[in-house]
Amino acid sequence: MKILVSDGDQDHANSMKTIIESECPTATVTIRLENLSSSVTWAIENGYDIISRSMTWLVPDYINRDSGDTAWASGVGIVHAHGSQSHVESSEPSSLDVICTVGYGDGSGNNDSSYSGGLDFFVDEDSSQSAATARVAGIIGQIMVDNPTWNFHDARQALRQTASFYDTGWVLDGGYGAIDKVAAKAVTSLGLSSPTKTSYSNTTGSVTFTWTKQRQTIYDNTAIAVFEDEPSLDTTPTTEQEVYSGDNETYTYNHAITGTYYFTYLTKDASGNYSPIESFDKVSLTLTDTERYDYYTEVATSIKEAFDLYPHNNLYNSMQGLYYREAPQNTDFPYVVHFPVADKPMYWMDTTTPDEGEEFLWQFNIFAENAINCNTYESYLRDVYDWAELSMTNYTTMEMRRESSIQFKIDDVWQTSVTYRIKIQKT
Repeated sequence: MKILVSDGDQDHANSMKTIIESECPTATVTIRLENLSSSVTWAIENGYDIISRSMTWLVPDYINRDSGDTAWASGVGIVHAHGSQSHVESSEPSSLDVICTVGYGDGSGNNDSSYSGGLDFFVDEDSSQSAATARVAGIIGQIMVDNPTWNFHDARQALRQTASFYDTGWVLDGGYGAIDKVAAKAVTSLGLSSPTKTSYSNTTGSVTFTWTKQRQTIYDNTAIAVFEDEPSLDTTPTTEQEVYSGDNETYTYNHAITGTYYFTYLTKDASGNYSPIESFDKVSLTLTDTERYDYYTEVATSIKEAFDLYPHNNLYNSMQGLYYREAPQNTDFPYVVHFPVADKPMYWMDTTTPDEGEEFLWQFNIFAENAINCNTYESYLRDVYDWAELSMTNYTTMEMRRESSIQFKIDDVWQTSVTYRIKIQKT
């Protein structure tokens, strides 16, 4: 076991080294007076297992962020003091689950760190974050020595699942609670830690999740589950609730949903066991009517399939392209841009859709060099789409009926707009 003390003061570092050695007597403990980024590079190059960082200087947040990611990818564990001021920079380690962030307690089982958001857990027997950090680094080192097949993240999980708040769930002010090093060292059966949530973005009915995969030895894959009601810590997803299971680090969930839903990041092992649902894993999304999944894209796909149908029609042979919503910049004439006229939610995709279906308007805009060509291309368009029936999964686009057409000129560009009424009928 090789543990690096990354520090900025020799006397302080010597004290941290003594604490680490008291918890992990067989470890090789080395001191380097430098920033975390340099320590990560050195630890990786020299085969160290753990970095103990008790200093919380106000350094640019990207240093700790990049350092955490680099160490995570290389299998080096970082135990970092939580930070003692309410500054973005000093608190940065607490926002990175790839780094084990440590606070200190008040001696009565309560977190006493002056800045608490994002804490992993705290040490009740120490009265400073520096000492608590060094102690956890030593304890994790000893757990890894006692369990040669375990890695840093397994050892941290042993501390998590024996901490005082684990059974009731992670909390902002205190993390998993006060550690119990005796109980942690006695653990023989590990639980699962949740993946590190990186971000999520909500566009029109599409939720994209990104995360950092777990590096526990019992890790199998990441799962994402969706719940209509806020799940509790002991909620177990079912197959129906699980919307993703795999080994990627990003996933986009498309669905016509409205209301508040809860998406959870979970780790899943080979036996189908899940990690706990933790408070900071829950993503509450309220998708309004205008944010529903854009099923217009499925209509657009069917329209494009008719355009591309082989043997190619006159429209296909004449156009530079048929584009949904907008054409690429500097597209040569002639080309067609098509889109729904009234960009409203498609209620017809709901279970409440009336049996008679729904109707909406769709517009094709032909762009050409002159009016004569526009007229010709409009006739080609009509040949393809007048009264067309285009197939969709579980639906049929019926009565693609032409409503109107108008031709005009803007600057030197001629344009013909042809509007169709499309009826969607459930099959």
